[in-house]
Amino acid sequence: MVACGGGSSSSSDSDLSSLNSLSDLPDNSTMVATSSGSSSVSADIATAVSGTPALFTALTPEPHFFEDGFLASVAAQSGSVSEADQNEFWVGEGKCQTIQGAGQTFALISNMGMTLCMMQGAPSTGIFTLSSGTLDDPLTIFDQQADDRHIKVAGVTEGGQGGSQDIYFKVYGTNSVANQYKFDVWFCSQGETNPRGLESVTVDKTTGAITQTSEHNEDQFNATISFSGKIANSGGTFVYDPTADKTLTLLNSGSWDGNTNLFNVQMTVSDGTLSLKAKDSHVQQSQTNTNKVYIISTYTGTELSNVRFLTAAFKTSGGGGTETWSAEGGMEWNDTDTNGPMYASNVIMDIVNTVSALDFSTDSFLSTSPEAPAVDLTDVSCSVTADIEVTMTQTQEAMLAMQALQQSCNDFDDPNFDLCWGDSEINAAKQAIFASQGGPP
Repeated sequence: MVACGGGSSSSSDSDLSSLNSLSDLPDNSTMVATSSGSSSVSADIATAVSGTPALFTALTPEPHFFEDGFLASVAAQSGSVSEADQNEFWVGEGKCQTIQGAGQTFALISNMGMTLCMMQGAPSTGIFTLSSGTLDDPLTIFDQQADDRHIKVAGVTEGGQGGSQDIYFKVYGTNSVANQYKFDVWFCSQGETNPRGLESVTVDKTTGAITQTSEHNEDQFNATISFSGKIANSGGTFVYDPTADKTLTLLNSGSWDGNTNLFNVQMTVSDGTLSLKAKDSHVQQSQTNTNKVYIISTYTGTELSNVRFLTAAFKTSGGGGTETWSAEGGMEWNDTDTNGPMYASNVIMDIVNTVSALDFSTDSFLSTSPEAPAVDLTDVSCSVTADIEVTMTQTQEAMLAMQALQQSCNDFDDPNFDLCWGDSEINAAKQAIFASQGGPP
């Protein structure tokens, strides 16, 4: 989805007729904005939360999920961790992973729009050099015309992969789509004949509905993502309608060194409340491990960078071989906790009851096994003839402008996406508990 933008319009608040360019689409990070900038939560949640939660981007395992010094104390007891400390650890890790899972869901939104954000901002930086075709004003390169327009951006560096890629756009003309702004973008590594990714965005100018699909085939990893929401004209600026639900579905698969993994997500964001269902299966050395989770979390924020999670409830189950496990719980931010400001356990909130009541065995999503994505890139080509072709200007000034643009688009690329799973102190404490009892309860 698009991550930079929010074009202006002088039309009425309900009018989207002037939305006709990539630059008009709203800043993707505002997709999570609530109607009042705060969560529309029930009375029990408002009562439970004490104080203002820390920003998600500022959370740390200690003290926000564990008392300061607790993890090191557990790690030092390797082989003889007390039952009380074991239980306290699993409760803290459950809370940490729940908040991390909610944050990672928002990461899907941000990461989806990286390339499109770059293309929104690139025309105004002067980093494009026209190679072929006619373009009187670089700022209009992605504007909708009467006829379809194909655009090729050649020689774009592939992030983290080395080498270069060509990015193709098809902006559908008004002769092809009525009352819509629609475009496709696909990615071709230079020297390759087949695309490795395709993203499509459609905005219905009558209803405001926006849909996006994304398909990627990246060596050993495949993924499809679909998103739907609604755009409104707010005082002359196109924004995501905070009162309309946004939904996202992800299917992901990967294989490496004899391992295979399937991961599916179903998410709804509804004016300050995130509902998340996820399931995965991992096959390693002929053993299959499965996990399923349901999370409801409430939050405040106007954009991804200032999200604060207020409360959360989770229910999870999984297993591998002959072992199975399950857990559920709830938490709220508490400034007055005896161990300092942290997420404290709370199992009497309405959202805890809602999560606990869900039967995984009958739920339409969680009752089934994870699906592999079906990536189909046959409708696009790396040899299409472009109406306009531009290259990236290779001057130092242009490169600095590109780096600055990339940084601004990367507004939610935060290490807290790995808040718990990659933390060395959590992992050391977990190994000490494994040495004491052989695994989680």
